[in-house]
Amino acid sequence: MGTIIGLVGCLVVVSMLVISSPRTGQTTPAPVIRLDPASVKLIGIAGEEFTLDMIIDGAVNLGGFEARIKFDPQFIKFIKFDEQPFLNLTERPANCEQRKISESSAELRCNTEGEEPSGPSGKLVVARLKFSVRGLLVGKTTLLVTSCNATDVFGKSIEIKTCKGTNITINP
Repeated sequence: MGTIIGLVGCLVVVSMLVISSPRTGQTTPAPVIRLDPASVKLIGIAGEEFTLDMIIDGAVNLGGFEARIKFDPQFIKFIKFDEQPFLNLTERPANCEQRKISESSAELRCNTEGEEPSGPSGKLVVARLKFSVRGLLVGKTTLLVTSCNATDVFGKSIEIKTCKGTNITINP
């Protein structure tokens, strides 16, 4: 009986070690820059404003990012980016610059200086994008994130898995 209890105890300890040990070959997924929500339904009233959050999922020691958006100006009009205090969470002052490239695209860049303290990590709302409905067309369109990049606090590029936009439906 003592042997069986000893064997069971040994198996419990071994199984706990196997479950808690790091698995080889597993890596952290590359971060994603995306707009949230993934889809929006609006009424086609000219001038109606709406916002979308730009989120970086899976950031580690984030020091800066840049993203370019593209949209159909027949459906929506870009108003502005409001940068969020994501980089300031770790007392790293951020320097952000936004620019409208054309009637159908805009760009936002934010970065910090220095290597200390560490940058924020995890799921971060990095900007709030503000748009208005043009009222010229109704139907479906997509607001794209056409390019996106990120760096850590050392200036090293963070591999971004994908840039995801938002599907927009404008109803009459």
